[in-house]
Amino acid sequence: MIEALKDNWTIVILGSWNTAIFNPRWLTTHVFQAKEASLEISIQPGLPRRIIGDNVALIPTNSRLMLAPNDLEDATLVRMEEIACEILGLLPHTPVNSAGINFGYKVSPMSEELRNIIPVILSTQLASEGLVIRSREYKWVCQYEQQTLNIRFKADGEGAIILYNFHLDVKDSNEAAEYIGGKVIRFREKTKEVLQNVFDITLED
Repeated sequence: MIEALKDNWTIVILGSWNTAIFNPRWLTTHVFQAKEASLEISIQPGLPRRIIGDNVALIPTNSRLMLAPNDLEDATLVRMEEIACEILGLLPHTPVNSAGINFGYKVSPMSEELRNIIPVILSTQLASEGLVIRSREYKWVCQYEQQTLNIRFKADGEGAIILYNFHLDVKDSNEAAEYIGGKVIRFREKTKEVLQNVFDITLED
C-alpha cells in the first residue's frame, strides 16, 4: 500500500523574508481570493505561525517561505503554485536564493520486489560486528532538466518513505516565480513515473 504524505507536499522559497508582511489582512487584500484568512499560532514556543486561505497554508520565517496544501486535489496544488508566484511578484525586492517543490510517499508494508531493488548494504559486515540494522536511508542527487532532483529513501521494519525535492538556485524573485510556475502538477507526475519505473510502485487512482 502506498499513500501520499500531505505534509511533505510543499513549495519552499529560501531568502530573506520580512515576516511582518504576512498577516491575514495583507494576504486577503493582495493574494487570497477568499475574503477571510485564518491565523494559527502554535502553543509551542519557537514554531512559526500559519496563515490559511484558499485552502493553502503559508508558513513564513525569516529565512524561508513555505506553502502547504490543505488537500492534494489538483485545484489546490495549482492554487498553491499561483499564490507562491503572486507573492514573489508582489515582493520583487525580497532577496531570494533558491526554490524547491517537494513531495512524499509512504509504502507500507514493503513488497519483496521493493526489498530486492533496494538491498541492505553491508548487512553481512555489520552483523559480523554484532550490529542489527533497524533502519536505513539512501539519497540520490539527480539532474532533471535544469534543476536538481533529490530523492531520499528511508526504510525500517514497517515500511519505507520516499521523498522528492526538486531544487533550483535562483538569483531573484522573478527567476523563482518563473521556476515555480506550471511545475507542481508536472513534477508530481514525474514522481509517479519514478515510483513506477524505478521502484516498481504504482499509485492507485
